[in-house]
Amino acid sequence: GYSIIGMLKKMNIPYETSLSTPNDFKKLAAGRVDIICAIEDVGDGLINLYPDKYKNVEKILPSLKNKPYYLMLSKQFSGSNPDLAELLWDTLAEVRDSEELQQIKLKY
Repeated sequence: GYSIIGMLKKMNIPYETSLSTPNDFKKLAAGRVDIICAIEDVGDGLINLYPDKYKNVEKILPSLKNKPYYLMLSKQFSGSNPDLAELLWDTLAEVRDSEELQQIKLKY
């Protein structure tokens, strides 16, 4: 169900799906596959969490695809709470780039 599947199909790149990114990393480390596509934060987290296990895994840049995700606020909410809406956006920007978030991501 990952969105990258459509891109791989269009490029005629053979692929297989799996149940999870940790399963993909296990296959990669065991030499059962040569390459995997993973959400960057999840892949980075696994590499950082298990550096010995994945010491031979190389992250290839640039990313295959980047997708901008965002928070949507209704016009009604933004109109009724303009200061709060702005505070939400500003806080999300700060949190997104914080070291604290990077540490939290390692748990997942």
